[in-house]
Amino acid sequence: QNTSLLEKEAKLSYHTSWRAVHEYHGTTSQQINLSYQLIVPYIQKFKEQNPDSVVDHHCCEQNHLKWVFLGLPTANNVLANVRRVIALDSCHMKSVHRGTLYIASVKTAFEQVLLLAFALSDCAESKPSWINFLSSLKQTCPNILSSQHLTYDGTLEDEMTELQQYTSDYVFVSDHQKGLLPALRQVFPECLSTFCVQHIVSNVQARFPLKVADYVFPLASTFSTLQEETYFFKIAQTSPQAEQYLRNIDKTSWRSTSWIENPNLPPRFRCLTSNMSESINSKYAALRLLPWMGVIQGVVEDLSMWTSTQQDIHSSKNPETVVDEAKIHIVRNWKEGIAMRVWPVNDTNTHFHVSAEYASTKG
Repeated sequence: QNTSLLEKEAKLSYHTSWRAVHEYHGTTSQQINLSYQLIVPYIQKFKEQNPDSVVDHHCCEQNHLKWVFLGLPTANNVLANVRRVIALDSCHMKSVHRGTLYIASVKTAFEQVLLLAFALSDCAESKPSWINFLSSLKQTCPNILSSQHLTYDGTLEDEMTELQQYTSDYVFVSDHQKGLLPALRQVFPECLSTFCVQHIVSNVQARFPLKVADYVFPLASTFSTLQEETYFFKIAQTSPQAEQYLRNIDKTSWRSTSWIENPNLPPRFRCLTSNMSESINSKYAALRLLPWMGVIQGVVEDLSMWTSTQQDIHSSKNPETVVDEAKIHIVRNWKEGIAMRVWPVNDTNTHFHVSAEYASTKG
């Protein structure tokens, strides 16, 4: 008869217990080290099975893995059917081997957050690592630069002017980490880069009276220059230093009144924060406790499950009709006189993407 050790009330010596724990951790460490050797073959196989994907990796002179990038095969086509705002964010890994996870994501008209690409680096967030990530993202999503930005009167700009300096219709939103901002200017000079307003709030809360932070989001959201100055006046009454700090932040990177002064700025569709990428980081919080191979495999499996679920949902719908929710929005926007933009999703011009733009609220 099988009887457990607990049922026998067996007593283990300290040395026996220590040896068992030591052997367990030794075996686990070996498995983790072995998993790193599987990463490069895994991403190469992923590329083989998904030709439209982009994968990359860097190793040091000792052949230790320093960098891994995976751009999803659907990323470039996804850009044609989402808000043209790309959120960038990074977070620290929590496993024994550490590292940094980089994320690029977008949001649909129905608030779904979609991952475009991710990367893992063995070092902290820096300009070189962001250049690596953005360069690979550029290769993954060439549509970022192939989409010409429409000027306010609906014509295409052939030459850059003082007002029309951004030739791409896509906007980046991030926390403007010191290494990220110069990397964006180097890799995507054609794109407008905006500052996550929530990070401005956090900076204000850390430096000035908490009351000042209550005005940051209203200040970023208003399209009224009169209301903007009213907020600045109230901030100055509480802290003149805070007012000067906020005025010194590049206006185009966060305040909506910039779109009134220069209507030719590409729209940011009211995406004031980088929360979409941060929500993905939170979603994968448990994966960040794993070694790199666990993170890569976990993200790929999660996206595969999500894609399969979406296909099941939409396969039952009639593609020849507009779903009721979309129809309501289109009719309402048409009645309110909102500018409607329509462009083909596929080469045969049988499916089209429709978006509504508020001429007075393009920011």
